[in-house]
Amino acid sequence: MIPIVRKLASLGAEIEKEKGDFSFFALFEREDVPDRWDLLISAPWTKDEEKTLGYMVEKIKLRLGPAGLISLARIIVLDPSDARVQELTNEYRVDRGFAEVESVIPLENLTISGLPVRHAYIIKARSSATAIPR
Repeated sequence: MIPIVRKLASLGAEIEKEKGDFSFFALFEREDVPDRWDLLISAPWTKDEEKTLGYMVEKIKLRLGPAGLISLARIIVLDPSDARVQELTNEYRVDRGFAEVESVIPLENLTISGLPVRHAYIIKARSSATAIPR
């Protein structure tokens, strides 16, 4: 498993302690951008996309450094009620550990913004995420 996956999984666990559960937390390598990853996140506490992106970028920079941040093509924040999130959390329930998924099978039809996915690491996928009350 690639080191960025382990580092981001550890970071995801740390963020859950601060903010609350993720519904979905995964890395996707698109066909058109090899060796760079999209980080997809979804959680009840991510309603303010701009604030969430700023928070995530700072956390990633602290944990992975600028080079780690460069390995990400983008960070995509999805609403937990988004149909794609619902479909992925129903099909791939991952609460602990990692699930490595090749796009050939079973995700041969998975696309993100119309682009095919080559490889994915689903770190967290569950439909009943909760936010930490503030």
